[in-house]
Amino acid sequence: MELLLELFHDYFRRLHQVVLDADEEDAGREILGMVEGREASEDVEIKVDEVAYKLFADVLAEYQADHIGLLNTWVRHEHDHTGSGTTNPEIRIDFDPIDGSDEYLRRIRNSVYSVICARDADTFRPLAAATLDVHSGMVYSVGQEGTVSIEFLRSGRVITANPAGHTALANTGVSGAVYVGRMRYLLPWMEALREILSRPEHAGIALHGKGGSFVYSFIAAGVFSFYVMPDEPVDEILPGLAFAELVGFPVLVREGTGNWVQFDIRSHGELKRVPFLVVACTNDLAAELTAAVDQMVG
Repeated sequence: MELLLELFHDYFRRLHQVVLDADEEDAGREILGMVEGREASEDVEIKVDEVAYKLFADVLAEYQADHIGLLNTWVRHEHDHTGSGTTNPEIRIDFDPIDGSDEYLRRIRNSVYSVICARDADTFRPLAAATLDVHSGMVYSVGQEGTVSIEFLRSGRVITANPAGHTALANTGVSGAVYVGRMRYLLPWMEALREILSRPEHAGIALHGKGGSFVYSFIAAGVFSFYVMPDEPVDEILPGLAFAELVGFPVLVREGTGNWVQFDIRSHGELKRVPFLVVACTNDLAAELTAAVDQMVG
């Protein structure tokens, strides 16, 4: 739905300025409470999270006043698992108001995002997805046609992008995302991938030390080739998942049996975490990564 993308872009234009202003004024860093299913040492809700999702509620209400098709909308985010909106929704929105609250809290710039996707509430068919990279002022989005667009908010210029298309780790230009912010994630990640990534033919792989819901837009746009994460919170998957579904790249979950299956919102959407997650720009690259994890994890 073009209307959903219009809504997301409008919201992101406003949020972009709100967060930059708050950052400049050193505001929005008050801790408000816990995040459901997460330890306080890992993630907390801060004031800028609240500002972001209240702003979205206001923008959505403006659009609902003019567009009857948006009235039956249900919104879920990591600070509100029960969701808000109509009891018989036609549209489901999964939302990470601020992906990078931990970094924002600690004044680490250039790692703050907002991620949102919409799907049919009955069939779970993806409709649209978008990500705001706050400090770069870029909006990544995709609709049902599967074409990724990148808007530069400062100039208004829009370009299109595609996944990297890498089929093997040894390909030139491969880059991946790994969350290094907490040792509880970094150590099992290193245990799983240190053997394959230490091979001479993989010496050129570039690793970015931030994970979360934004990575799906970056893989869709060809920025990253893969993302591997142990014990991934499902709240970090749902807001960006529609990028993978609409563009068409694998999001694989290692279940307790050791089998790898495609993440499915019906089967996995209500879980708190998945044991291991592999997201890659192609099926071949995903197969290489899952085999590497299996070899080391057992």
